[in-house]
Amino acid sequence: MSLVQKPLWDLSSQEIERYIRSLQPGTPNTGGMLFPRPLTNIAANGPQDAVLKEYQARLSVGNLLLKNLIGALKCASDASGPTAKKAKVATPVNGKGDIYKILDPSFSKQNNTVSESEGAILSRLTLGGMVNGLAGVEGAVVDTVTCVPLVDLQNDKKKGMEAVIESAGGLTLKELIRIGSGLHRSVSAR
Repeated sequence: MSLVQKPLWDLSSQEIERYIRSLQPGTPNTGGMLFPRPLTNIAANGPQDAVLKEYQARLSVGNLLLKNLIGALKCASDASGPTAKKAKVATPVNGKGDIYKILDPSFSKQNNTVSESEGAILSRLTLGGMVNGLAGVEGAVVDTVTCVPLVDLQNDKKKGMEAVIESAGGLTLKELIRIGSGLHRSVSAR
């Protein structure tokens, strides 16, 4: 069965990666924002090095965000593949559980994991869960349900959106939420 015909909830982590990479690169307000548009016409007399350097930097950040998301999905899932839904006992495969806090309260957790595949988890993620997965920070950066920065929930100074997330390639939380929102829309539409 091809990737296009397969339901999102049956996708493995490798298939999720292929799906996300297949989204139209550089398209605003979609999952394609994760990666830049391919370079096609670099001017012969223009600042090629600067354009190429920026492209490579954006590509590197996109790869890092995707790696963070796949890692978070694997941690939260106690099994891999479509048969995960049939698992009776939840035992974390990697021994960690949902350390990135991508699972909202609607997930039925046992040992801090769910007995669902990575695709099933991805299909049910809230925006907050998506942002936490992309960030790759143990303990989370936003509330899973409301997507409010955890820093803002803990103090009166509302500067959490400007926080720089080093594990997300140095993006600010505001930029990460914008990218996560686009990817969340693409996943929801599938």
